Amino acid sequence: MKKIVACTDFSANATVAIDYAFALANYYKAELVLLHSYLVPVPVSEVPPSTEMFEQAKKESEDYLEKIKADLQAKNKEGIFISTYTENENLLLCLEEFCKNNNPDLVVVGTRGHRDIVDVLVGSNTTKIVNRLFYPVLIVPANAAFDSFSKIGFACDFENVVKTTPVDLIKKLVVDFNAQLYVLNVDYQNKQFTPQTPEESMMLDHLLFKLKPHYQFLEGKDMPETIDDYARKNNLDLLITIPKKHNFFERFFKGTHTNKLVYHTHIPLLCVHEK
Repeated sequence: MKKIVACTDFSANATVAIDYAFALANYYKAELVLLHSYLVPVPVSEVPPSTEMFEQAKKESEDYLEKIKADLQAKNKEGIFISTYTENENLLLCLEEFCKNNNPDLVVVGTRGHRDIVDVLVGSNTTKIVNRLFYPVLIVPANAAFDSFSKIGFACDFENVVKTTPVDLIKKLVVDFNAQLYVLNVDYQNKQFTPQTPEESMMLDHLLFKLKPHYQFLEGKDMPETIDDYARKNNLDLLITIPKKHNFFERFFKGTHTNKLVYHTHIPLLCVHEK
């Protein structure tokens, strides 16, 4: 990886995500970009915001980012390049514009507190970013701390594996960290089993066989709970998902287990679109 973007809204959980991105950037000796988007509030009256309001909002954003940058530089032992980027725009549009012009290898976002979970992960910034930003997005839970990836999980439904599996990225992460790869598939009473499942699983094994993956066919009514239980018992460090429509990502972030999965686990989620 050569360039990592860390998004911040200056919250405590965003700080966790930035620290995680900083540690990852140090590992790869990659450039780290601190990105913040802000929106100048539009008055209810017909009087438009003044130039001073825009300038003040921009200065405040730049000052906050420079403070974060200075704090990181104080512990920047690897001498990685750290830059900042801020725009008067919503986060998704800000990211789309930045990524189009700079082509980063990874976008890192954090999550908010418990009460905001539905707003954050179902129909808000994080979900919109994952669904519309065609760059790898790493979602960092509020209690995560980067050390290394010794065990990487890949949640797979065995559907269109040749088309959808991010083989190159999986291989890179497994090789770079000398990690073990676990392919996780959840079913209950063979309800997800189709006539194509055996062939799809064989094709996936052909794609990943050099990595010597461990295949785990998990039985459970609730997929998020089943994966979380396996991840906790086996100390996974990273979970890779493919944000297919009406598939894993939506199912993973719905339901009563979301709180436990995202806020009570140390496992970051790497969302990679179909290739």
